[in-house]
Amino acid sequence: GGGPACAPGPGLGRDRARLRPPGRPALAPREAATLTLIAQGLTHAQAARRLGISEATVNTYLTRIRSKLDVGNKAELTREAITLGLVRRRPGSADPVS
Repeated sequence: GGGPACAPGPGLGRDRARLRPPGRPALAPREAATLTLIAQGLTHAQAARRLGISEATVNTYLTRIRSKLDVGNKAELTREAITLGLVRRRPGSADPVS
């Protein structure tokens, strides 16, 4: 009885730790952590120290992230980090309410 034993589930299990905007490859957990720190305003060197990795590794992660998310600069990276829910907009950066 019941459905096939190998039927796919709702698709949340294994990918829960990865971030995947529609139609884009997933970010690895370390890439997501790097993006979070950079979007919060840390320098590459500061992010490297926080993550316990080299600055070269941060640069490699950011190159991969830019490719995966199809963005070119830090402002676009930050916008994507907000869209993905990795960081929140700073209170002073919200659009003014009239």
